[in-house]
Amino acid sequence: MDVQEQRALQIDLERQTAPAWHIPDEARVGVLAGLEQYETWLQAHFLHCNACRSPIIDLMGEIQGCEVISDEGEVLCAQARNALMHYLESDRRPPFTLLQHILACDTCCQTFYEPAKAAAILEFDPDEVGEAG
Repeated sequence: MDVQEQRALQIDLERQTAPAWHIPDEARVGVLAGLEQYETWLQAHFLHCNACRSPIIDLMGEIQGCEVISDEGEVLCAQARNALMHYLESDRRPPFTLLQHILACDTCCQTFYEPAKAAAILEFDPDEVGEAG
């Protein structure tokens, strides 16, 4: 393989890699603090950003069939949210208990998983949304 082919291959690999973290720090801190305006911003972001949405859907899909155990008193929302954001940023997989929290906690689920799932449904079957309403 010559230098030009190697460079072309490198460019292709760079394009396949997830983009650098593009959630503003202010939004990240607001989501960790549970501030509604930032949670809403993140929900809207997931609706149009496949680079963030796909990993969440894949990760949550892996634990979807597992029994969700209440983590009341064990995991803080900020702890679970921070771990999920680190996963999006660096592909560092969160511990199972933190993922369970995202599914078990209504607020965390509505902030992270529900908008990602809704966008994926719209992407694959836009008519399904009309039937659900």
